[in-house]
Amino acid sequence: MPSDARFEVTPEAFAAERIPHKVWLRGNLNVAGAVTMVTPDGQLLCSTPAAIGLYDAASGQSAIIGAIQDCEGVQVSDTEVVYENAFRGDGVWADVVFTISQATFEQDVVIRGR
Repeated sequence: MPSDARFEVTPEAFAAERIPHKVWLRGNLNVAGAVTMVTPDGQLLCSTPAAIGLYDAASGQSAIIGAIQDCEGVQVSDTEVVYENAFRGDGVWADVVFTISQATFEQDVVIRGR
């Protein structure tokens, strides 16, 4: 069966199961294991975005500028799911965008404001 790089909506997730790296994104990004992927060699990877932080290597200081919050994903194309306002804090407000293709799985954070 040929690969088909697209997300399909299921009751629990956005699922891309017809590609070598299978991907499931939960409806709400603010839950444990919200992002799950099975690699072509069968390794299971689970993650949950938690925060956006800044680190100053010179001073060793760090700060969290945006924490994950409840946010619902929206499928904006066959290959893209967007979680608007996923991060909010005193320093930043940002979306998370997941994109799949036949060979890749990408996560981008789009900073919308401060």
